[in-house]
Amino acid sequence: MTRLTFEQYQKFINPESVAIIGVSEKTGPGVFHPLQNMLKDGCQARIYPINIQGRDILGQKVYKSILDLPEVPELAFITVARTAVLGAVKECIQKGTKCLIVLSQGFDDADEEGKALQQEISNTIAGTDARLMGPNTLGIINALDNFHVSFVDCDTPPQASGVICQSGVFMVGAGDLTAGMGVGVDVGNASDIDYSDVLSFFGQDPRIKLVDIHMEGVRGGADFLEIAGQVSRKKPILVLKTGKSEIGSQAAISHSGSLTGEDHVFEAAFKKAGIMRMADFEEFQDLNKVFLTYNGLRGKRIGIITISGGAGIATIDALSQSGLEMACLSQDTLAKMQELFPPWFKVTNPVDMWPAGVKKELKEIYVQLLHLLLDDPQVDAVISIYGANKISGFDPMAVITEGLIAEAKRRPDKPVFPWVIGINKSEISKQLEQSGVAVGLPNPERIARALARLYQYHHEIKDRSDEKPLVFQDVQRQQVAGIIDSARKKGERILGGEVLEILEAYGIKVVETRLAKNKEEAFLTAGELGYPLVMKISSPQVVHKTDSGGVRLNIKNEAELALAYAEMLADISSNVPDARINGVFLQKYYPANIEVIIGSKRDEEFGPIIVFGQGGIYAELHKDVSFRLAPLTEKEAREMINELKSSQIFYGWRGKPAANIDALVDNLGRVAQLVVDFPEIVELDINPLAVGADDLVALDARAVLKLL
Repeated sequence: MTRLTFEQYQKFINPESVAIIGVSEKTGPGVFHPLQNMLKDGCQARIYPINIQGRDILGQKVYKSILDLPEVPELAFITVARTAVLGAVKECIQKGTKCLIVLSQGFDDADEEGKALQQEISNTIAGTDARLMGPNTLGIINALDNFHVSFVDCDTPPQASGVICQSGVFMVGAGDLTAGMGVGVDVGNASDIDYSDVLSFFGQDPRIKLVDIHMEGVRGGADFLEIAGQVSRKKPILVLKTGKSEIGSQAAISHSGSLTGEDHVFEAAFKKAGIMRMADFEEFQDLNKVFLTYNGLRGKRIGIITISGGAGIATIDALSQSGLEMACLSQDTLAKMQELFPPWFKVTNPVDMWPAGVKKELKEIYVQLLHLLLDDPQVDAVISIYGANKISGFDPMAVITEGLIAEAKRRPDKPVFPWVIGINKSEISKQLEQSGVAVGLPNPERIARALARLYQYHHEIKDRSDEKPLVFQDVQRQQVAGIIDSARKKGERILGGEVLEILEAYGIKVVETRLAKNKEEAFLTAGELGYPLVMKISSPQVVHKTDSGGVRLNIKNEAELALAYAEMLADISSNVPDARINGVFLQKYYPANIEVIIGSKRDEEFGPIIVFGQGGIYAELHKDVSFRLAPLTEKEAREMINELKSSQIFYGWRGKPAANIDALVDNLGRVAQLVVDFPEIVELDINPLAVGADDLVALDARAVLKLL
C-alpha cells in the first residue's frame, strides 16, 4: 500500500479548503455540527458546506454536490448515511480531491452489509492517489493550527503532543486524559490510513515532541513496528492498549499457544519497537506532563528534601520499588548543608529540613538546601516534599514554590518533582504546571514511576544500540524443510518425535530418542540404550502426554519396563480412546535441577512470538513466563531470562550450581531463527528443556504446522 505523503498529511491536518459533505440544516446549542464548530473556532480554511437541498446554513452558501464547487477542495469531510458514502467518495475522486475523511458509521464496525460497503469503498480508492481516513472516525483536531474537523465541540489545551486513537474520546477529552494535545487523529476503522501513516508523520513533525496512542487492535503489525521503532528513537511513544483479551489463546494446542494470549503479543510487540505501554489512565496523564516538561534524566540517583521524616521514608520505599536509587551525597554537599543545621543533627539523604528551619526563615533554608542538592554531581534528580496545609488560604510554606520554580529553571538538566501535601495543593499544582519546569504529582509512588519511565526512555529506548539479531550459520535448513514437507503431504498437523530431529538440525542438543513400535522392540531398544529410561507414548491424538498417562519416568529394569508399558497403553486406551498409537518413544532418563520451556506461537500480524519460562508440568500452572518477538537479539534473550520471577535459580540458589546462561541464550536465539525460517510452524514447544551447569538438553518437544 502507498504510504501517506507529507503533503497529504498537511492537507489532512491543516488544509486551505475543506468540503463538508452532508452538513445538517439543524443548528443551534447542543447540536453536533462540524460547520458550526469550525465557524465558532475561527477556522481559517475556505469552507464549502454541501447538502442535497442547497439551502444556506449559518449564513454560508451551500452546494448540492462537490462537483459544483468553484475549486477542488484539499479535504473532504463526509458525514452522510452509510449507503450514500460510496457515491460521495466517487464524486470526490471525480472532482480531484485527494484527502477524504468518512465520519459515517456502520461498516466494519457493524454487520455483514457494512463490511461489504467498506470493502467497496476500499476498492474504489485503490489505484488512485486519494487517501481515506475512517470510516467511523471523529476526524481530526489540530489545536496547534486551530483546525478542527469534528462534529463534537471541544476546547483542547494546545500541547506539543500528537494523539492517534480508535476512539474520539481520546481527542475531545485530551485536556483531561493527556493534559492537552497538539494534533489528534482518529483512524476509526483504518480501512486505508492507519496507525503507521500517522505515526510516521508525527515522527517528522517538529512541533510534535510526544506521541500518544490509544489502540484496540492493529493491522499491518510488521509495518507498524518498523515505523514505531524509528520514531521511538526521536520522541517518546506512549500507548494505552485497551481490550486485554486472552481470546487468542483459546484455540491453542501447545503450552506456548495457551500461554501466549493476545495481550502478551502486544506487550512483546511494544517492547520490540521501544513503545512505552501505560498501565492505566493515571500513568497516561502523568507521563504526558512529565515528558513535555523534563528534558531527560541522567541517572537513577535521587535526592530528597522534605519537611517530614515520615514522608521521606515513604518516598525511599517508592523509589526502591521502581528500581531507582537514593543518591549518596558528596562530602562537599554534606559539609555545606551541615553549616545550616544544629550541631546535634547529622545531615543525610533524605534531607529533613526542619532542624535547619528553626534557625532561619523557612523559605530561605529550604531553597538553599534544594540549591545544594541540585548542584551535587552525585544527584540526578530531586523530589521536593512540602506542605500546603491551611484551608483558609495559602500556608506560609507554600511560598517555597517560587524558590522551587527558580531552581528548576536554573538546572533544567535535573528534574525537580514536587510532592505537595495538604488541602491547598491544587492551587500550588496549577502554579507549578504554569511554570513549565516542574510537575507536581500527588504521591511518591507516581513520582517514582514517572522518574523510572524517564530513565527508561532516555537510557533504554532513545539511545538503544542497533544490535543485530542472533544468526546461526550451522543450521541444517534442508533437513528441516524435508521433515516438514513430508508431514504436511501426509496431512499431519501435530509433530511429536520429529520435532527433536528438527531441533537437532538447528544446533539444539536433544536427548537420544528411539521409537519402538511394539513391546518386543521396546525391550530390544531398552537394552541398547541402557537403564534408567523414560517411556512416552507416540500418538498424534495424544497432545498432552502427562495428562493422559502417556509418560513413565525412571524405569530401572525389564520388569519395570513391562509393567510401565502395560499400564501406559491401558491409560491411553481409557483417557484417549480414539488415539492411533504408533508405538512408544524410549529415552535415557535425564534428571534435571531446572526445567524450562522455550516455545513459539505465530501471530497473524506480528509473526512468531517467543515464549520462555518455567517448564515441565507446571508451565501453564505458574505462568512464570516472558515474551518477545522473533528474531531475538542477545540482549532480548538475556532480558527474557531475567524477567522471570524465578530467574534467581539460573544464577545459583541454595547451593545449586548456576546454569549455563550463555547456552540458554544460544538456545533461545536458535528457536527464534527456526520459527522465522519456517513460517509453517505455527506453534512450538520444547518442554522440558533440562538446564544444567554445563549442558542444556531438550527432553520433549511438539510442533503444530499450518497445513497445505
